[in-house]
Amino acid sequence: MKKLLLTIFTGLVCINPLMAQIDTVMHLRSHLPFPKNSIYLELVGHSMGMGSLNYERVFLHKGDFYLTARSGVGIKPGRYQTISFPLLINGIYQLSNKFAFECGVGTNISYTRWNSWTEVYNFWFIVQVNQTIYHPAGSYFDPLLVFNAGIRVQKPKGFVFRFNFTPLINFKTMSEEVDVYTTVPKKIGYWFGMSFGKSF
Repeated sequence: MKKLLLTIFTGLVCINPLMAQIDTVMHLRSHLPFPKNSIYLELVGHSMGMGSLNYERVFLHKGDFYLTARSGVGIKPGRYQTISFPLLINGIYQLSNKFAFECGVGTNISYTRWNSWTEVYNFWFIVQVNQTIYHPAGSYFDPLLVFNAGIRVQKPKGFVFRFNFTPLINFKTMSEEVDVYTTVPKKIGYWFGMSFGKSF
C-alpha cells in the first residue's frame, strides 16, 4: 500500500511540471484575441450606394470564434436617393493573429425617394416624333435580406480591413418598375464591399 501511494505521489509530482509546460506551449500557440469594438467605412457593400459608416461589437467570444452585432448608416445619391440602415449578425473565425474569415446575415432597412422629372424622347417614324413622359415624385420603405462572406484583416488593436461578397434579396416590388439597387433584374442583387477602419 505504501509503495502504491509513493508511486502515485511521485507520478503527481512529475506530471505537474509537464502539464505546466504543455499549458505554456498551448498559450504561446493561441491567437491574440481581437478587440471587442470596431468602427469602419464600407465602400459600396450593404449601403447599395457610395458606402456606409458602421459600428461592430463582439458579444460572444469562444476560442477562435467570435459573434458580433453590426449597425450602420449608408447613402445612395442620385435621382433615386436612398438612406439605408444595415443591421447584421456576423460570425468571425480567427485564422491567425491578423487574418480571419467572416460571414453574416441580417437586414437593411432602406428609405428611397425621388423628385418628379420629365423625359423627352425624339425618334423617327416616317416623320420625327417627340414623346414626353412625366414621372411623379415618390418614396418607399424597403426591407432587404442581406448576407456577407469574406476575409478580414485585423490587428489586435488598430487597423481593420474587410473584403466581402454582399448579396441581397429584395421582397418588395420596385416603384416605377425600376430596380434602384442593382443592374441584375428583379429580386436578387450581387454586390461586393470593401471596408477600412479601426478596432479598439
